[in-house]
Amino acid sequence: MMRKTLAILFSAAFLVSMAAAMTGTVGGDIGYYQVNAGIDGGATVIFDKDVKGTTGEDGSLTVDVYVTGTPYTTYTVEKQGYETYTGKITEYPAKGEIVQLSATMEPQLIGGDQGYYKITTNVPPGANVTFDKDFKHNR
Repeated sequence: MMRKTLAILFSAAFLVSMAAAMTGTVGGDIGYYQVNAGIDGGATVIFDKDVKGTTGEDGSLTVDVYVTGTPYTTYTVEKQGYETYTGKITEYPAKGEIVQLSATMEPQLIGGDQGYYKITTNVPPGANVTFDKDFKHNR
């Protein structure tokens, strides 16, 4: 009877330890990425498909990552009124190290491909119309 009890206890302990080994533990040494957007705060920062947060007033966000974890490959910075920026991550931080990532945020253009100005004047016929020394029309 004692042998069966010990065998069952050892088997149970073995199964518990195997289950823990299979799930793994998350953790380890931490490194950092600092994403610099160069615009006022509020830009959303995404690594691969994981939203990491928004930039502060200084236009940057520091993201901590496990140095032994699966490395990210891309970062994206989004903010309303700006073109979305996506860059590749090619450098990975060591323990306690900060890797700088920059995003060049370009304002979105307003309007379409072509626009018109309507100029109304009381200048006599034959007057020239120019924009910044660029001749447009002879009235």
